[in-house]
Amino acid sequence: MCCGVSQHGILLFQHYPVAQVGSTRVAVYDGRLLARSQPGSQKMLNLITSLQHAVLQAAQNYYRLVILAGAQGSGKTAALRQLSVAANYPLLNVNLELSRKLLDFSRAQRTQHVERQFRELLLGCPEPVVLLDNIEILFDTALEIHPLRLLQACSRNRTLVASWNGACTAESLTYAKPGHPEHLSLTHLKASDVILLSPETELSQPRKVTAS
Repeated sequence: MCCGVSQHGILLFQHYPVAQVGSTRVAVYDGRLLARSQPGSQKMLNLITSLQHAVLQAAQNYYRLVILAGAQGSGKTAALRQLSVAANYPLLNVNLELSRKLLDFSRAQRTQHVERQFRELLLGCPEPVVLLDNIEILFDTALEIHPLRLLQACSRNRTLVASWNGACTAESLTYAKPGHPEHLSLTHLKASDVILLSPETELSQPRKVTAS
């Protein structure tokens, strides 16, 4: 399927060619569909197109992880929802689904079970590409996990596209603002490649951050 915009600025979805990369099927978008679209709609389609390119690129990496980093309200959720509909990728609300799984454990037990419960959550999605939104629970300091490392480990067998409340540059990734108890600043990544995108960057080109 492909998303386009009507002359009234309404996002539409229609059938369009699909590319195959290994076991990953990726919808192909044509930017000419938006010749008469509103500026905001054009920016959104550019972002979705960049996400699709990032999914293709990630399929070749050791860690098949794409992070969409941006401030709250920057359009991350809207982009993931539209990508989910256009390409038929499952979209998980991690806060909601993982919280449900952890209800059966005491606060002390959750640190021991959270990573396994997160992996089981992903196992419930057989598709090769999974979209993750609302991942803030992974940054809860009480759970004592490293969010990026967990995402990377889980992306070995499938491509994960995760929203991230923060910012990225060509060589760094941050979560929350300095002074926030969950603030995380990653300037020297110790894992393999991570593909970074930002809805706040005008051209939203995938950027590869290589392990130091």
